[in-house]
Amino acid sequence: MKRPEINDSTAELFFKYYYQDRGMLKWQGYYLSDHTSALNHQAEEKAHTIHRQVAPEMTSIEIDEVINHAIKKNTLISIQSNIKDDDGVFPPPISGHIRGYEDSRLFLDSGESIELVDIRSIVQN
Repeated sequence: MKRPEINDSTAELFFKYYYQDRGMLKWQGYYLSDHTSALNHQAEEKAHTIHRQVAPEMTSIEIDEVINHAIKKNTLISIQSNIKDDDGVFPPPISGHIRGYEDSRLFLDSGESIELVDIRSIVQN
């Protein structure tokens, strides 16, 4: 059987009147499980961030009292930073025992540190 000859005008006619592009449907098969799991993880993270409770801002005197008590009693604390990211969201609180301070930076046993002026609230656990 002889194949019909296809030229540019025939192809143009076919795509103009007979071919229906399925749009993005044809690309959905290209999503790998890594991509979908990453997208699901990102959506869960965003939902968790939206529902995070932010503690009310404490005065510097209140913060100093909690820090002094935590150092004396070696209690576990949670610190909410007062610095927002580009989306206006506060980072999750950092927790640990106070291991020391230098100038205006507080160091926790979890390896994290924070400037005293950047503390929004601090609570003992």
